[in-house]
Amino acid sequence: MAKTNLTREDWLAEALEVLSSEGVGGVRVLSLAKSLGVTRGSFHWHFKDRDEFLEALLEYWRLEMTESVIDYIDRIDGEPRERVRELAHFVVQTGRTHYDPAVRAWALADPMARDVVQGVDERRVRYVASLFEQVGFSPEEAVSRGGMLVVYLMGEGLILQGRPLEERLRLLDRQLALVLESS
Repeated sequence: MAKTNLTREDWLAEALEVLSSEGVGGVRVLSLAKSLGVTRGSFHWHFKDRDEFLEALLEYWRLEMTESVIDYIDRIDGEPRERVRELAHFVVQTGRTHYDPAVRAWALADPMARDVVQGVDERRVRYVASLFEQVGFSPEEAVSRGGMLVVYLMGEGLILQGRPLEERLRLLDRQLALVLESS
């Protein structure tokens, strides 16, 4: 049964799913309205037009897949190495990079999406590097190790797709041991 009072977030969450399976070309107001069980009028209640909607979709992806992770980790008190581990496990367990390939494919042809992806990448590496600095690595070494972990996390879901979560977390812990190892 369709929801009668859809929020902006309902539209954006549905659009993110469609983006993941069909690409940005599949993100169409009429087809989204149909899958949500509402009319296009509901869309126009929340968004001026498709361009505004796509801009909001990129912002939704940025907030849900990056800023929410940072907010979660920032609330954790604990030893810096454990916070790095918690971040990595949280990203894998919650599938926070699941939508990255679709957004990155969109960014290949759209300057607005490209700018958002670039900003997200910089934010992710900068944040994870700050955690590595807290562990005790120099700023330069922290950026290098943080970048490696971010890239691993973005590709992990693609490479290990279909493998059991327990196996993926074991492999992740091995990667973490390497990237946290002092020279």
